[in-house]
Amino acid sequence: MFRFNEEKFEALLQIICQRFDDVDRLKAVKLLYYIDKFSLLSTGRPVLGDIYYKMDLGPVPSNSYRAMTQFPTSDDGSCKFYEKPDFSRKYNIIKANEEPNMDVFSEKELTSIESVLSEFGHLSGIELSNLSHKDCAWTRSRKNRQIDYKLFFMDDPKKNKHAYEAMLSELEDDRFFDDL
Repeated sequence: MFRFNEEKFEALLQIICQRFDDVDRLKAVKLLYYIDKFSLLSTGRPVLGDIYYKMDLGPVPSNSYRAMTQFPTSDDGSCKFYEKPDFSRKYNIIKANEEPNMDVFSEKELTSIESVLSEFGHLSGIELSNLSHKDCAWTRSRKNRQIDYKLFFMDDPKKNKHAYEAMLSELEDDRFFDDL
């Protein structure tokens, strides 16, 4: 299994918050999902390596979501992120207090990030949620259960064959080193 990278999560969320004014938890988790999916399908490796679960509103990266639930609802100047209450919305807006550390990303990861934010960043969290309900990773998983990364490839299995093989090799290498 891939390992969650908290440093990349923070930098990625900072990028998303800089780029869009309307980022709430729902929009954030869906953009993170699509960034990991795009990276996985093009390189065989996700950016964050989070553990995804099938939830009612689509795939949810569990570690990222858990971190977001810890954000305070006001800015006291000492936190990296905070939520700004917006009573006209269902979810609070997430704000970042620091610049992202771009050095944590490879060029391929930055390409994945830019591609997803350009294609999907204008959508709301609900629109992204509805879109994710069409993905095999969500449709073929059981409710409230972990999503197998192999399912990310099921929407077009032949197109991403090399990335799929790279992912399997990466996972096998991780298991080998875990057993040492």
